[in-house]
Amino acid sequence: MLIEKNAKRQIIIASMLVTVISIILGVTSYVWWQNAAKAQIEEAKRILDSSAELHKSSVVKQLEGDLQTLSTLSAYLEKADAFNDNALLSCIQAANAKNDFIRMGIIDTDMNGNFVILDGRVYRNENVAGNEAIIRALNGESVVSGVIEDAMLEQRVIQYAVPVYRNDVVIGALTATNDVEVLESLISDAVFAGQGRIHLIESDGDFVIRTQNAVIEQDIHNVFEGNVIDADEIARVTKELNQGKDTNTWAAYKEIEYELEFKNIGINNWYVFCVAPRTALLGSFKSVMNLLQRSFILILIMIVCLVIFIFRVIWNNNSVIMRMAYYDSLTGAYNRNYFSYLEKELFASKHEFVLAMINIEKFQVINELFGAQKGDELLCYIKRMCDEIVMGHEIYCRTGGDRFALLLLKDEEGVLRNRLNSLMESISRFSLSDNQNYKIICSCGVKYISEEERNININLQMNWVELALKEAQGFHENMIVFYDERMHKKLHMRSEIESQMDEALQEHHFIMKLQPKVDLKTGKLHSAEALVRWERKDGAVFYPDQFIYIFEQNGFCVKLDMYMLEEACRKLREWMDKGYPVVPISVNQSRLVFYKGTYLDQIKEIIAKYKIPASMIMLEVTEGLAMSNEEEMKKMIAQMHEIGFGVSMDDFGSGYSSLNTLKDFQIDELKLDKKMLEEGIDLERRDLIMKNIVNLAHDLHILTVAEGIETKEQKELVESIGCDIGQGYYYAKPIGADEFETSYFSGKSNAEK
Repeated sequence: MLIEKNAKRQIIIASMLVTVISIILGVTSYVWWQNAAKAQIEEAKRILDSSAELHKSSVVKQLEGDLQTLSTLSAYLEKADAFNDNALLSCIQAANAKNDFIRMGIIDTDMNGNFVILDGRVYRNENVAGNEAIIRALNGESVVSGVIEDAMLEQRVIQYAVPVYRNDVVIGALTATNDVEVLESLISDAVFAGQGRIHLIESDGDFVIRTQNAVIEQDIHNVFEGNVIDADEIARVTKELNQGKDTNTWAAYKEIEYELEFKNIGINNWYVFCVAPRTALLGSFKSVMNLLQRSFILILIMIVCLVIFIFRVIWNNNSVIMRMAYYDSLTGAYNRNYFSYLEKELFASKHEFVLAMINIEKFQVINELFGAQKGDELLCYIKRMCDEIVMGHEIYCRTGGDRFALLLLKDEEGVLRNRLNSLMESISRFSLSDNQNYKIICSCGVKYISEEERNININLQMNWVELALKEAQGFHENMIVFYDERMHKKLHMRSEIESQMDEALQEHHFIMKLQPKVDLKTGKLHSAEALVRWERKDGAVFYPDQFIYIFEQNGFCVKLDMYMLEEACRKLREWMDKGYPVVPISVNQSRLVFYKGTYLDQIKEIIAKYKIPASMIMLEVTEGLAMSNEEEMKKMIAQMHEIGFGVSMDDFGSGYSSLNTLKDFQIDELKLDKKMLEEGIDLERRDLIMKNIVNLAHDLHILTVAEGIETKEQKELVESIGCDIGQGYYYAKPIGADEFETSYFSGKSNAEK
């Protein structure tokens, strides 16, 4: 009881101290905030004034520079005999090309003019009667028009006009026209972290140029429309604008206060009009806020000390209890319970988050090979790596086993991938033994947490991430998969595929389709590629992108590859028996078949079974597979050549393609990925690169195949760069073996070949 009374007394004392300090904090804060608010408004006005002045200078420089250019050119026209002289028009055209005006023209005093357009067109004897800018120029003024709709150019423009003199007498006018976008580009950049906007207006408030994404969303034509500026302020500002004065005011729109700045540019009574929210302007205002921050930190430290004092008095063993309740006993990371608690607190903030889960592939194997102690060291190492990657407002925990969950701030997918890849690469570098040749592979699932999903039970959130994690598992390299709603359907589809794949193989539901490969020099059939389709009993057809990735993960692709090779050999044997002039068939080989020690023996048995020359089979491997284990792949290719098989390098140009591929691997055929035919930003560079790859391949006695040819233009391109073989829907889609036979061999024999 005595301890309880003492504890209560200490709580009362501490509470009184906290109350006193809180009152002091409140009063101090109020005084500081009042002073800071006034100083901040003045600072905001100063910052906005500087920005408006800067943009004013840019606009004036552009307008006066264009007028000066015309004035300089007009001096050269004094001695012109006739304004429609071809040499004179050529001179103006050359000058226009250097100055990038949309149009330039020379007009005589009868308002007849000759014009040159930037694209080379010339208009002669055009009457411009009624053109205000030209009339004023003929009266001796240098003129900048407002924004006008140009009938000849059919676009919004700004017109310049200057008089042309001879012996101090105006003999004509020189005019130039610029796209209004030139001025827009000077003021359209978003200022103050994208929250401020710059416009160009007339002295009565009408917009000359209203940039996109304006603060007021409605289509207004005058800055004083919209009921956002106080009526008294409108009267004051309008008066000062009509007097040509610079001025400023403020406005409120959608509960946000804005500072408004008006800067007279000295031309046409135009003003640069700058608007920005006060909150954005105050980002650089540091001094007062820093002082406040130090005060608050000092007071916060005092409060924290008091709170710590209270808690240490009442719960002297609280740290031990907290560790048992909220921390993982092995690694010291948060456990799932505490993670759930902290997640709710973070979800109450304004930040947006993603949930990620990282798993070690075959962690049990690591325990068995290197011992449980080494496995525990790996888990502790992962905790340290997570400490390095997480930032403020981010947390992580060990959910159990070899899995760690991370709640990260939302960012673009590419940025998140870089962060998570960096973490996984760090984990992969952990040394399991002094002579390590075991590669640690990580998988990661990621889910963006929407505003509506914040209140959903964490177990369901974890289930979402685990679905994505499952999609990332089973690869031979670190893998990240982002969750989407299709994963539920995909999971059901995967279950259906895996339950039926063995039966489908036995019942020959995997159908070989053949896509012709055409000799680009003769236009005749050169060879074919075997492609697989899964045609189910119910009539449904599965395409490779629906099941191949599953087979690569579960290892079934090894059986399918051998099945497709045998199907190709069986069909070749059938055609040879019929006396057809058969052509080689390319068969894709997946990564896993090369890990089988019996692979070469197995493919030799297949061609021996059907008595097919090995040269009639082209084995296709991807560049990524070849580069993943270069030395072993070199040996494997050499052994394939000894048997007689051709070797094709597929998908060249789709990933990290390197010319070392051509140097290091003795391949017979190089297939340029269809992505290289896609129209990019610089077609000339693309064509040059493709041409040099083809030339280099030819020098190395390698046939080149262009995949994915779908248009006549693509066909003509690959023919022009010297490619040997073409393949794609332009020639033919993948068709059944019987249809292929009818289309290419029917009525032919080897004697006709």
